[in-house]
Amino acid sequence: MIKKVDILGIQLDNYTVREAIMCVERYLSNNVLNTIESISLQMLIDSETNPVLKEVMSSLDLAIIGEKEIIQAAGLESMQRIRETEENDFYFEFFKRIERNKKSVFYLVTRRRKLIL
Repeated sequence: MIKKVDILGIQLDNYTVREAIMCVERYLSNNVLNTIESISLQMLIDSETNPVLKEVMSSLDLAIIGEKEIIQAAGLESMQRIRETEENDFYFEFFKRIERNKKSVFYLVTRRRKLIL
């Protein structure tokens, strides 16, 4: 399986959940601030017109593919990867590891609200 995928000039990690969690384990044992992001299709589209966003996404330590459409667009239609992405398996395993290892993380979330008028 291809481990790095270039989409719109951004390198995304095409790791299975197990492989991504192995990276997380290494990050948890070092003294460096590591960055992990789940990349959405909208983020990729926005990065085309926003060079700052593109630079930030390119500098991530682990850029997780967050939507099955990205996997399909890259021609990487592995049923395992699609299922893992749809079911957010990475985050389930990630938080289990954080709890098990009694580690602290900064978890930043943005939420868009729809206004109904």
